[in-house]
Amino acid sequence: MLNGFSLPGEREQMVEEVLNVNIWVGLIINVIIIEWVILNKKTNENK
Repeated sequence: MLNGFSLPGEREQMVEEVLNVNIWVGLIINVIIIEWVILNKKTNENK
């Protein structure tokens, strides 16, 4: 891939890192959305 130079398992490692990042980003976004929904419900009940 890099001008004929390749590390053993570079593609698998790259895919694994991307998946790990995706998992963490997904978890963080999920927590943010859940917290936002809970806070919205609490503020709507208080009105």
